Amino acid sequence: MNQQVELKKRQVEFGSNILGMISLIILGNILGDNGVVYIAFAFEVYLFFRTIISSGFSDTLGRLLRGRTSKGQYKNAAKLKRNAFILETAAGAAVSVLVLTIAGIVGERLLGIRYCTAMICILAPGILLHAMVSILLGYFQAEGTELPTVISYVMRQVCIFLFALLFSKLLGEYGRKVSALLRQENFTAMYSGMGVALAITISELLVLLFLF
Repeated sequence: MNQQVELKKRQVEFGSNILGMISLIILGNILGDNGVVYIAFAFEVYLFFRTIISSGFSDTLGRLLRGRTSKGQYKNAAKLKRNAFILETAAGAAVSVLVLTIAGIVGERLLGIRYCTAMICILAPGILLHAMVSILLGYFQAEGTELPTVISYVMRQVCIFLFALLFSKLLGEYGRKVSALLRQENFTAMYSGMGVALAITISELLVLLFLF
């Protein structure tokens, strides 16, 4: 890969991460202290399993495909594309189901925060979606273009921020009603955090549709 292109990609990735941190600061005023804690713990669980499945996958796949096509092994490259799609999608689906299954155990017993459970469940499908995104980015990198990767970085953060603002407010209002009914203020923070979790999953879906 061209070093200048790689440097620009890393710069955009760094900039999108900065945007993500700024978004979290702004959303913190909506979520409150408890809401930030709940979504932070849920996101760490999501990120842990997502990293296991997808970390470095697109770069590795891109290099392997480029190596085969540069040698004229087009049938071999097509077979690798198909197998990579099947295996990574199956792995992403399996891990998503696993996270859904153990969400209660992780949230209540491991983390000791039962309000995280619903957020972990909402984030679980995002693991599969991100795995599929990694496959498509690998295809693009094999063709020598990093533009879809760069756009996906920015698109993901912008969508998360916009949808998080929308859903955290909408669900937060519902959470306030539940809190008033049950006389337990933590439901407001929980539902607001669920809005952010929903925004993250929807953003992965939109990035996937864009790449398709």
